[in-house]
Amino acid sequence: MKNLEIFTIPETKKHKNISEFCFEKLVEFCKEKFGYDVVKENIRKNEHGKPYFADNEDLHYNISHTNGLGVIVFDDKPCGVDVERIVEKKYDLSERFYSSEEKEWVNDSETELERTEKLLMVWTGKEAYTKMLGIGLTVDIRTINIFDKEIWDKLSYIRENGCIICVCRESED
Repeated sequence: MKNLEIFTIPETKKHKNISEFCFEKLVEFCKEKFGYDVVKENIRKNEHGKPYFADNEDLHYNISHTNGLGVIVFDDKPCGVDVERIVEKKYDLSERFYSSEEKEWVNDSETELERTEKLLMVWTGKEAYTKMLGIGLTVDIRTINIFDKEIWDKLSYIRENGCIICVCRESED
């Protein structure tokens, strides 16, 4: 089982309502794709805040959203997802959070757009990977190098509506 749902978040949704909107999409997709009725009380969180279904250990999911776009990934094994809008960053994530190999790859860019996309690919990869592990950003992410084969082989990237989406799955594609 491998499913990725990408949806638009209406501009009318205020920040506090986005989580509820994403939950509504989770309920809708679970019913539509898997015939599973989500009950809010059956959603638990691990010690680092990763949500899971207490009554359905065969269905794993993860949610991410950014300005105007939401993503939910489903799998039968642990999974993670991150989405970021492609906009020029006013700060350099690579100096604080990237391995030397990742920095070198980002800096080997011909245009500012290419550099921004690479910055976001590394960031979304790190975040999706730590979300799949269920640890979120509780570790020093400089120690996570997305180019390590055991990590890289779990990552998939998609460009959608001006965003970069990274999905990380434990299972084989």
